[in-house]
Amino acid sequence: LAQTRVDARGEFDVDNDWIDQLRFRIGVADYAHDELLDDGSVIATFLNQAFEARAEIAGATRGVWRPTTGIQITYRDFRVDGDAPLLPPNETTQVATFSVHEFNLDPVRIEAGWRIEQTDISARTDPILLNAASDREFTSFSGSAGLSWKFAPGWVVGANGHYSERAPVVEELYTQGTDPGTQGVLLGNEGLAQERSWGIEGVMRGFGSGWSVEGAVHY
Repeated sequence: LAQTRVDARGEFDVDNDWIDQLRFRIGVADYAHDELLDDGSVIATFLNQAFEARAEIAGATRGVWRPTTGIQITYRDFRVDGDAPLLPPNETTQVATFSVHEFNLDPVRIEAGWRIEQTDISARTDPILLNAASDREFTSFSGSAGLSWKFAPGWVVGANGHYSERAPVVEELYTQGTDPGTQGVLLGNEGLAQERSWGIEGVMRGFGSGWSVEGAVHY
């Protein structure tokens, strides 16, 4: 296998009345590996090129409120060449916006956030698999909220809740055939819908000189 990866990240202090800091992260990856038979011949070559960029604006604290807002872009070009392609050539593009807000109402602290993500997945026809070309689009929403309360010296009680949606990935949608590495038969489902989940949690923490304790319940 061979992989080339380049990553960069940075932070810039702004320190004005509205913006505290600007942050960014960029990653580019070019990956390839060959699946070999016992005699050393190549039966399939996996090729994956990906790009990801993320930018955030960390807002300045204004009274009890501090926000962070950003955008994230991801692109992936994935294909398998050879006699056992496993899944057709495909591309995935994701564009997401997100925002997190903190409210310090001492002794109560509240945090809430959301993320909206647009996912576009396309598969081209493979001459061996003879699949039909396909395009799928998903709009996903995720949100969370939580609060904590310092109700006594050294003691904090908190509660959190979340809801999330996840679009299927290309392997779940289009895989069809035998994995040359594991010899497992894998079948995707092009009709898969988004995965949805939610959960709640309660937690209590206490600490003092030489001791600490924590308990949590979740569903």
